[in-house]
Amino acid sequence: MRPLRVVLVANRFWPLVGGREKNLAQLSAELAVRQHQVTVWTACWQKNWPRQVVYRGVRVVREADAPGNRWSTIRYLRQLGRWLRSQRDAVDVVCISGLREEAYTAVQSLAGHTPLVLRADPAAPLRAADDANSGAKDRCSWRLHRRCRQADAVVAPFATVARQLLAEGFSPQQVCHIPPGVHIPSPRTAETRRAARRTLAEAALSLQLADDSPLAVYLGRLAPQAALGQLVSAWASVAREIPDARLWLVGYGAAQRALEDQIERQGLAGRVILGGTFDQVDDILAAADWLVQPIAKPGLGLAILEAMAAGLPVVASDTPEHRELLGDGDCGVLVPPADVDAMAAAMLRLAADHALCCRLGTMGRQRAMACFSLQRQTESYLMLFYRLIGLREK
Repeated sequence: MRPLRVVLVANRFWPLVGGREKNLAQLSAELAVRQHQVTVWTACWQKNWPRQVVYRGVRVVREADAPGNRWSTIRYLRQLGRWLRSQRDAVDVVCISGLREEAYTAVQSLAGHTPLVLRADPAAPLRAADDANSGAKDRCSWRLHRRCRQADAVVAPFATVARQLLAEGFSPQQVCHIPPGVHIPSPRTAETRRAARRTLAEAALSLQLADDSPLAVYLGRLAPQAALGQLVSAWASVAREIPDARLWLVGYGAAQRALEDQIERQGLAGRVILGGTFDQVDDILAAADWLVQPIAKPGLGLAILEAMAAGLPVVASDTPEHRELLGDGDCGVLVPPADVDAMAAAMLRLAADHALCCRLGTMGRQRAMACFSLQRQTESYLMLFYRLIGLREK
């Protein structure tokens, strides 16, 4: 099949960090490796950022300043619309992240000239207003919903999101379930675990850890909705039973100060570490014994998938999305959301049962390789792109 000219649009992209940003960066780079011509249109979040760069073979265009208030958002969308209109005859397919204003602008600007794919965001799926006359906000929601339904396809990362889109009026021909994907690393061994711990200890004194100390990690934003306060409270029970056990919270966000205060207040200084951000988390996962994700409203679940791919067992809140990733708990331990005692009991169980950790880790890696690899995700998108282009050419 001929190489494609693909445009991916997202208001956040590398070097900004987060699950959605990381997955889009990996997907775009994998498309470029396969000799497709990929352009990412995104916002410029810092004044000193260059307006155009090349990232892993992908052209990144930052023509518009980041949206903020109402007027900056209008300017941002107008620039996106002008750019898309200028590219209509120069690209084969356009893919928009999120069912928001960018999607509305893309439908309007492309006007049916170019196949348009929307990527639904599981953390903030589209909600249509029940009554178009119920107020200005509902009228905007109604118009957004109607406009998004004019896209050629909508990608749902989870089956639950696909069902929601169908319930909201999208046609079965539009909705395409494509799970997120991650890179599959080499298998973990006892030696790679020790080597990763040594490497991290050399990078930061706070990450020094004995080879036999249990280590749990959280990967993601330190956001209030991430339920990290509950995780820290659960770790207090773990620390009482296993004094040398450590919890690393890897990420950044608005909840950092509150977490620092809670860690100090509960006497967990040195036992719960705020590890900052890492461009690559391979060493973090190689050094860890299990991953814990307490958030009740997950995004793409990329941290869970990366842990599974690395052969790590997972403790996660029991949500439909986490069940879909973990195979109804076959690859990890699911606990009721906001249940601190259950979370502590699950982590103590993993710390005490090495055989269980190995079994869950092995099953998780096998599931990640079979269902959630980056190669599988890329091939699914390419099949969708070629199908939509073929329908236009008939």
